[in-house]
Amino acid sequence: MAEMKEPASGRLGAFWTALLTGTFVVGAMFLYDRLIVAKRISALKTDVTKLESSMEKIGLAGGREVVAVDLHAYLEKQQELLKKGLITETQFNANLSEYILKVKGMPKDRIVLSSDAVLTNVPIMEP
Repeated sequence: MAEMKEPASGRLGAFWTALLTGTFVVGAMFLYDRLIVAKRISALKTDVTKLESSMEKIGLAGGREVVAVDLHAYLEKQQELLKKGLITETQFNANLSEYILKVKGMPKDRIVLSSDAVLTNVPIMEP
């Protein structure tokens, strides 16, 4: 039996179909990128600008440093020194007052957290 050859018009039709489909897909992707994605990026930029202005209003703008304070460990150390008789109760109270003043006197660009709330990557302030 003789093999049937595909007519030339069939191959040409498949070429035009593939070309038309490819053109349609590329055009749809271009329009999606220019219209939909551009609007979403613009909306995100607006949201970021609003967020930044809100942060400025409440004082969280800029590169604020986060510092942890381990008050519990400091008190335990001071109580241990007091029990051993290395410091007096007056010195204990003076040391505690000094530590509290040091924490309260931190610059406004620092956020002070309790070390109990910090898991990692935050320096703990030493007395």
